[in-house]
Amino acid sequence: MGQTSLVGTIEYTADKVGHAFVPQHHQACEITLKVTVNRSNWNWFRGRRVLVLGGTGFMGQQLVCALSQLAADITLLANTRPLPETIADLSRAGCATIRVYHGDVRDLSLLSGLVAEQEVIYALAGRSGAVQSNKDPLLDLHVNCQGFLNLLESCRVNNPYARIVFPSSRLVYGRAKTLPVRETFSTKPTSIYGVHKLTCEHYLAVYHHSYGLPTVVLRITNPYGPEHQPVQYTHGIINEFFRKAWRGESLTVFGNGRQLRDYIYIDDVTQALLMAGEVEAAVGQVFNVGSGQGVPLGEVAERIAELIGPVSVEHVPWPTDGRLVETGSFVADIERIRKALRWAPQTTLQDGLLKMKRVP
Repeated sequence: MGQTSLVGTIEYTADKVGHAFVPQHHQACEITLKVTVNRSNWNWFRGRRVLVLGGTGFMGQQLVCALSQLAADITLLANTRPLPETIADLSRAGCATIRVYHGDVRDLSLLSGLVAEQEVIYALAGRSGAVQSNKDPLLDLHVNCQGFLNLLESCRVNNPYARIVFPSSRLVYGRAKTLPVRETFSTKPTSIYGVHKLTCEHYLAVYHHSYGLPTVVLRITNPYGPEHQPVQYTHGIINEFFRKAWRGESLTVFGNGRQLRDYIYIDDVTQALLMAGEVEAAVGQVFNVGSGQGVPLGEVAERIAELIGPVSVEHVPWPTDGRLVETGSFVADIERIRKALRWAPQTTLQDGLLKMKRVP
């Protein structure tokens, strides 16, 4: 057994041992990352057993914070240490039941034990990045596909009733021929990452139709928002622009910057994740999650430079690795999720950028 370290009141180890923190009374708490939670979720998640794989990543931290506000019974799997302060703060404040395990989704025996008795599973663990996936496709395969297949097999054998929510990506579509892009459009990824996301979607479809596993796919566009202690690299182009601007560096835009992107604020993504875990109409479905609005990348860079300033925006030719995975303009059609889940983005791009400005 590895040496156990203590972070607040949550213990974690390098092996498979998880230690639960159970407060005497659930109470409201102040946390490092504040997530706006829709009141409609409050009663449903209270006391529900929720497993978050990849709970210390960008989306994972935000989701765990939201689930803690909803009084969910949270189990978290992470392969990073030390734990982000965001998660540790939850335990110090005594505002959530959280069990933290340190491990890897490629460990089938670990997952088999974790999924038992869970009611909702958020499969956020994995490697991100189109360019990175092309540089190391085998590692991307092992983590993103083998790890995900481990989860599905674990659920099939040990808990076929848990709802699995999978955050896929707009990158499964590849280069869009027309905008906005509906879920029914063809999928032709331009990167290994996109191929593996689409592969995992197909895995889900097989396990849903063949074994009855309740599954939900969310094809998320370009998420952005405050992040605490980035684990590997800054998440998303807007976050990268802000990080450079805060350091006084120029913002680099590849090409002419006219390519449209659909940016979605992290609170809206979190709300979509919660509703995908709760609403019965979500089961077996694939949903786009975006703002439904396209904004040129160059314009976003100029806005951020103006907000933070004084920094410049520099246009440079596309590097070869970036050009190979570039998809061109993208805007999501979000009517399906509006109708089925009654979800809609609440944060405009301008409001989101102003919120980012206040969180350096």
